[in-house]
Amino acid sequence: MAINTNLKLVIMNFKENCKRLLLFSLFLLFVSGVSAQIQVTGVVIDEVDESPLIGVTVMEVGTQKGVITDMDGNYSITVKDENSRLSFTYIGKEAKTVRVGNRRKVDVTMGDQANELNELVVIGYGSAKKSDLTGSVASMKASAIEESRSASFTSALAGKIAGVMAIQNGGDPGAGINIKIRGASSVSAGTSPLYVIDGVLMENSQSEVSGASRMGDTSLDPMALINPNDIASIEVLKDASATAIYGSRGANGVVIITTKSGTKDGSTQLSFSADAGFDLLPQKRTYALSGAEYENYMRLRFPLPADFVPGESTLAGNTALGWNPDGTPKITGINRVWQDEIFRLGVSQNYNISLRGSSKKNTYAFSLGYYDKTGIVKNSDMNRFSYSMKAESTVNNYLKLGMNLSGSVMVNNGIVNATNQTQSNIFTQMLIFRPNITDREIEDSTDADDPGSSWNNPITNLNSVVQRTDARRTQGTAYVIVTPSKHWTLRSTIGGYMTDAKSKNFYPSTSGMGRVDKGRASHGVARTTNLLNENTLTFMKTFNEIHAVNVLGGITFQRTIFDNLTTTTTGLEIESLDEESLKFGANILPPENSYSYYSLMSYLGRINYTLKSRYLFTASFRADGSSKFPKGNKFSYFPSGAFAWKMNEEAFLKNVKEIDQLKLRLSYGRTGNQSINTLAALAMMSKKYYSFNTAQGTTGSPIINMGVIPGTIGSDKLRWETTDQYNVGVDLSLFNSRVNFTADLYYKYTTDLLITEQLPGISGYQSVVRNIGSVVNKGLELNLGTVNMNTKNFTWTSDLNISFNKNRVKNIGSGDRIPITPTAIMQGHFLDVFYVREGYPIGAMFGYKTDGLYQCRDFSDFYDANGTFISDKAQQKAIYDNIKGNNGQFTLREGVVSRGNAVEPGYLKLKKQGEGDVITSDDKVYLGSNEPKFFGGFTNRFSYKNVELSIFLQFSYGNKLFNTNHAMLRGYNNYNIEQQYYDNMWTIDRQNAPLHIYSDNIGRQTATELQAEDASYLKIKEISFSYRLPKKAMRHLGVKGAKVFVSGINLFTFTKYSWYDPEFSSTNPLTGGLDKYSYPTARTFNAGFSIDL
Repeated sequence: MAINTNLKLVIMNFKENCKRLLLFSLFLLFVSGVSAQIQVTGVVIDEVDESPLIGVTVMEVGTQKGVITDMDGNYSITVKDENSRLSFTYIGKEAKTVRVGNRRKVDVTMGDQANELNELVVIGYGSAKKSDLTGSVASMKASAIEESRSASFTSALAGKIAGVMAIQNGGDPGAGINIKIRGASSVSAGTSPLYVIDGVLMENSQSEVSGASRMGDTSLDPMALINPNDIASIEVLKDASATAIYGSRGANGVVIITTKSGTKDGSTQLSFSADAGFDLLPQKRTYALSGAEYENYMRLRFPLPADFVPGESTLAGNTALGWNPDGTPKITGINRVWQDEIFRLGVSQNYNISLRGSSKKNTYAFSLGYYDKTGIVKNSDMNRFSYSMKAESTVNNYLKLGMNLSGSVMVNNGIVNATNQTQSNIFTQMLIFRPNITDREIEDSTDADDPGSSWNNPITNLNSVVQRTDARRTQGTAYVIVTPSKHWTLRSTIGGYMTDAKSKNFYPSTSGMGRVDKGRASHGVARTTNLLNENTLTFMKTFNEIHAVNVLGGITFQRTIFDNLTTTTTGLEIESLDEESLKFGANILPPENSYSYYSLMSYLGRINYTLKSRYLFTASFRADGSSKFPKGNKFSYFPSGAFAWKMNEEAFLKNVKEIDQLKLRLSYGRTGNQSINTLAALAMMSKKYYSFNTAQGTTGSPIINMGVIPGTIGSDKLRWETTDQYNVGVDLSLFNSRVNFTADLYYKYTTDLLITEQLPGISGYQSVVRNIGSVVNKGLELNLGTVNMNTKNFTWTSDLNISFNKNRVKNIGSGDRIPITPTAIMQGHFLDVFYVREGYPIGAMFGYKTDGLYQCRDFSDFYDANGTFISDKAQQKAIYDNIKGNNGQFTLREGVVSRGNAVEPGYLKLKKQGEGDVITSDDKVYLGSNEPKFFGGFTNRFSYKNVELSIFLQFSYGNKLFNTNHAMLRGYNNYNIEQQYYDNMWTIDRQNAPLHIYSDNIGRQTATELQAEDASYLKIKEISFSYRLPKKAMRHLGVKGAKVFVSGINLFTFTKYSWYDPEFSSTNPLTGGLDKYSYPTARTFNAGFSIDL
């Protein structure tokens, strides 16, 4: 018993000791574990500018343990031991992983992420990863927009995006711009793309900011009301797969503008930027004759009469311009260079301040901007004040509220450059106005036929005429986002914009535009109101990591209202009040007013389906109903479908490490165009003024009566203009995105063109809008981006884009051509140049081929009785002077082609295209168009530590401009002429000269290949140099970052084009290739700085 008891005690003691040992061992293990943990701290900074990175995720690899860097880029984390590894990740930066080792402080520098495939791109009613796009979408970030240093973001698009042509209508401040995406698809329904600004749809209607009618063809750009500094990104949707979700307004492409929002990491950022610059005259100039040369030219053109007797004969008219009353040559010694009195140094200044920030549940952004620019022509300028506010609040896990509000006020002062009134155009007058005139002659001259009279004086027109436009734009949206579950999102938005424009125009009786009316003044107001409601529901879910689905459905409502009024008076009895002289007009013209609106209701849907992360399918559908169309045709339907295949995800390419992405894209879609008058489908009446004599039926002052006549015929069959587009594309990314290549091949077929057809007078109507004809655009777009060098301190990247587009009119109904109205380009000159004609591009030019000049051997007058040509120059001159002195006519030899009017030696000879020897309109041929064979841009960026240099080249090849600028400068009336013409014009003493003689008025105003000039060019468009101040030094001053920069725009142009700038388009897309005394484009130099606090 005792033994058993002792044994039990031993066993019990053993167990107790084991427990104690086990607990002690566990305690030692715990202590050793705790003592093995390491506290690691450090700071994460940006490799580019050495600024601290806020919100970097720092994780211990293999665990769930992680922290986020604070406002100063600092972090602190506890890791297991020295073998632990830390991963650092941040959006837009290359991820880094480092081993802790024996360090307790680990500082990390993060560089920019080279791989852009995961970048989010904004698309219609949503966003997508760049690698997941099935359509053709191009993107431009804020940095590229800022480099253009222009008043409007539209200018920044030129040459930067494949398939996008952006050409200004002139160089004056705030000038309009023509944008075409993949060519022109319409004749009468507009070619501008649809703009979506923070979700608000806006069509680029230049009438929104025009107010009262100006005496000029250069219109204002409504997009200049948007501050480019507020823009975060621009996406351009090009193929129908991307644009069909916008249905009836997507045929010309879609430009989506997203403005800057609040920060996402809890930080607050205060930014300020300022820059100033100056504008110089264009690289290429045209010079007129000096005072002495002009007097020589006048004596050549208007010689003394053969019967002139000094002291007895009186000289008058044009002859007196070169001769004194006694018959001696007039030598005034006066030489006025009118261009020096018109042009000046342009100056610009631009200031922007913004505050962006966020908290746990809220984000906010606020900005103010001021832009001021004076043009290179006196009395032309613009200024703009803008503001923007954005806020978003997360109420709870299910509800989010947001609002955007922005606005701007723009004031523009323009000059008279009315191309339909050539003699009143400033740029005409400064060249044709005689240079030997005194100030007294300018003041006293009243002869309307004298180019020295006040109505043709460029200084009078420049200083006395007022063309002022005040424009205001306000845009706002409010939205609510409801997320009942992680798969469902409901968004409802209300918003819109309002544009108000007010114009005041004044043309005194001493000006060209006001002379006939004895003074003219007009005031106008215009308002455009756009109201929008959009409601969308989105479902997103991934099943078994194989099937990913994104389904969107929605309904939208939009109403747009146009309201304008213009009143004009003439016969101003008081002109000292300038534009406020309106109420002192003796003649009050009937006011011009209009009020119209249209509504649009739409249903839309889209499905994105991804299989195994490599097969991507997209299908969309939109139904639009528009009040512009008659009953039965109000609704139209716009489907699209696309497929993309990520070939690099397949087994046969997955292990090829050099290929980051190889994606094939196929798409088809239908889009529409409804950019016609809101009442185009209805029969409309037009006013007509009739002039009657006095009631007694005798002669006297006419009585003006207004009547109403039939205007347009209504059409109950008018329907939508539709565009079917096919696209094949490939996206290739190599070597960790060191090389990125994109190619797109497309075919666009537009049918049921909405064309305003002019009707013959016998019909009793003026015009009718019909669905006639079709247009085809087909082309190729190529993009290549490369990272040529990328070291710690030096980076060199290149971006090249090139586009090929072929535009053809396939059908225009019963006829084969539609002339563009007006048929005369300027005051009876250049008739029927532009046509819409089957088989040719929209805006095609037609005219005659030339065959040199008529020479003496073409006329019988220079042959003797035996039919032998008289080759002696002295005899030729005697014959010539005799016929000219007696106002005789020269006789063409048989078989020599005749122009159908009297011709002389030195006149322009036209080429006969068929049989016969008389030129007719059938001898006109196609001369070209402003559509280039290819165009694009090439950008190189170099950065070394804190220094960055950017060089942008822009090019275009194969486009032509119809240059009418020389016409008035080559022998018209008694106007001055250009120096180049004077040195090369034909005279009887200089028969080998290439240019026609001054007296050839018909030849000078006939459309020929000589006006259709090659406007191909290569431009050094932008050079920008910037320096980021060292962050370490700035942090001591409480500054997060600072940068100084200088830039130059439009620096050099290499071209054969003979006028100012080949990069030009007129306001009418049908005559986009017409260059007619436009405002020159300046060379611009800027310097400035930006600072972040």
